Amino acid sequence: MHLDTAVSAVLDLSGSWEYRPDPKRLGEHYPGQLAYTHGDDARWMRDDSSESWAPAAVPGPWPTDISSSPAPAWFRRRFIAHDVSAHGRLEFGGVNYRADVWLNERYLGTHEGYFSPFGFDVSDVLEERNLLVVKVTPASDVLGEEDQLGQFKHDFVGALGRWDMNDPERKPAGIWSHVRLISQSDQALRRAHLRYGFTAPAEVADAISDAAVPVRGSLELELHNHSRATEGTISWAVTPVGFDGARQTGSTTAVMLPGDNRISIDVDLTVRRWWTWDLGEPRLYDVTVQVIVDGQVSDVRQWRTGFREITVDEGWDLRLNGISLYQRGANYLSDLDLSSMTPDRYRNDVELFRQANLNTVHPFCVIEGPELYAECDRQGLLVYQDIPLWLMVDTGSRMVDRALSTFDDMRALLDAHPSVAIWNFGSQPSVANFEKICEALVRYARSTDPTRIAHHGNAAISYERQDDVHPTRSFFWPRAEADRFVSRYGWRRDNHMYPGWYFGTTQTITELPREDFTLVTEFGGQSLPNSEVLAEFMDPDGPIDWRAIARRCGQPGLLQRHNPDAHTVDELVRSSQAHQAELIRHHTEYIRSLKGRPGRGLHVFALNDCWPSVTWSVVDYHRSPKPAYHALTLAMEPVQAFLRSPELPRHPGPQSLEVAIVNDGPRAITDAALSVEVTAADGVSRTFRSSVRDVPTDQAISRSVGVEIPAGEGDVQITLLLRWDGGAADNTYVLTSSAEHDAHGATEGAP
Repeated sequence: MHLDTAVSAVLDLSGSWEYRPDPKRLGEHYPGQLAYTHGDDARWMRDDSSESWAPAAVPGPWPTDISSSPAPAWFRRRFIAHDVSAHGRLEFGGVNYRADVWLNERYLGTHEGYFSPFGFDVSDVLEERNLLVVKVTPASDVLGEEDQLGQFKHDFVGALGRWDMNDPERKPAGIWSHVRLISQSDQALRRAHLRYGFTAPAEVADAISDAAVPVRGSLELELHNHSRATEGTISWAVTPVGFDGARQTGSTTAVMLPGDNRISIDVDLTVRRWWTWDLGEPRLYDVTVQVIVDGQVSDVRQWRTGFREITVDEGWDLRLNGISLYQRGANYLSDLDLSSMTPDRYRNDVELFRQANLNTVHPFCVIEGPELYAECDRQGLLVYQDIPLWLMVDTGSRMVDRALSTFDDMRALLDAHPSVAIWNFGSQPSVANFEKICEALVRYARSTDPTRIAHHGNAAISYERQDDVHPTRSFFWPRAEADRFVSRYGWRRDNHMYPGWYFGTTQTITELPREDFTLVTEFGGQSLPNSEVLAEFMDPDGPIDWRAIARRCGQPGLLQRHNPDAHTVDELVRSSQAHQAELIRHHTEYIRSLKGRPGRGLHVFALNDCWPSVTWSVVDYHRSPKPAYHALTLAMEPVQAFLRSPELPRHPGPQSLEVAIVNDGPRAITDAALSVEVTAADGVSRTFRSSVRDVPTDQAISRSVGVEIPAGEGDVQITLLLRWDGGAADNTYVLTSSAEHDAHGATEGAP
């Protein structure tokens, strides 16, 4: 039958607004509270024609003239509502950080948290001509002038607050996402969610074959009925996106009482699973729910989701639909100005992950715009999602309550995304934070969201005597505490390590304790971007401006230590990029060679700069790859062969080369062939071969290949060629004749 529709009409309030800084925090005062000299500075939510208001774009960043101020600013917009008889709801996509909202001088309420949507019913306040006023107060998180040790965080802004990769003199804040007036019908859906579970454990053979499997689910609806008690129909449909499959539908009768209603509908489905791109196809479905009253569609909700099962075995043996998934990831913050992130920009960034052979996105202490997660769903990347907290936070009980509320917001925003698989509740938390706020979050998440992995946090284990290991004011843990957390709390080892940057040399990573490699979620080193980016904050043709580099997150002392022969900007660019590429390649290969013993993944720090700066990223702010990106791409091939200990000097004559082979695919490889091609400086090559019967997926293997290194001057090139049915991988090294030189050469396409 034909159904008329009365679904919500939307008035987009984006565009030109006005703003007014409030450095003295006077805007909410009454005239009687102020001296007569400031009487005009009271009650900024009132309709007035003050010339103190300036134009501002919404959505948009915090105005530049107050970018470092912790004081609030006020934003206002006049608009016309054409249907004041409708049930109006004012919705905000995101305000950073606290919002107080007035409509027509009537206070609607407040909201805390930069990433979560929120809204207010304005049916009784809406007029034909309206004045919307929003007071925005930035987070109280510390700025970057003082060292972070001992500075407790009190707000949930994470990397958008104090962080050593963002602008130390700028506070991201403001109305960064949409503002909309929604005219709703009598029966309006506020929230719709599909919970589900597989009715049988995943069988490996069925999973790899992309077979359809049964799931049992429940549609959980939150509906507001503005009218009298009424009976209606809830219809639903689940439709495959971009692949052949049956559209599954159903309906049920529901009684809707006045006010808020919670409705649960059981559904049985047959679906294909969602996979990361390296294990299978990321199958997605559109879910549509309609509310039908008296033959008319009163409201409709549609969202995209996927079906998958995430479990974890010993250590970090992550299982996606029963198949072991080795995390190859990178930390990520898109931009300090989230309002600038369009769907196309997110799509391009996710493609950078894919092109680098990464299967995991790690939003670093930040909740990104919803378009990121939609792209990860579509392109098949797993998401290791941090709560927006970094380092030490306030340990008070009120902070715990706010943390649990923040997690509720995270889950409500991201629940439908199959890519979101891991909740991480501490980025280098103090010992005290781990034992209170992280523990509270893990226990709460495991009870409310058993479909994802709830993880206490990742650690910075103290490797040097001078590390501050205070239990409250430091993010370093002594090793004994890490061991205690494993035995007492079931913590899965998850470490940050920076040999070759903060301490030691590139090869120092091989001396670290084996248990620290269960999951490595940070490693890397800094390099300068190219001259086009440098020109935005220093003269790339002048002397090295260390002060400008430091103001852009660079660490002058460490850059000089690792690049002692760089005396011009151009030399420092080339040297630092070469060192970063060498370090990233060496560490990636070494960590992956430990797969299964006990390694289960690694996340490089980081993918991109979130502003024009000097950081650990392998892609600059304008998304131009550095040499380290190309090194990472080769080292992260799902199946790859690595030369063990490539930094050791080689002597001429017969000898054995140790080769590690890793397979992150869904199936074991049988009957592979490994060739080692040795090319002398004069271009003469010899090839040595070895057969490899089995390359399993659960751990890396090692093979010894007998070769002969030619005598003579000049470099020797070693090329590893791995061939198997349906695939191939190659990897190239350069060995020098000098025992004093670090012989770990760069990959093709990198210096």
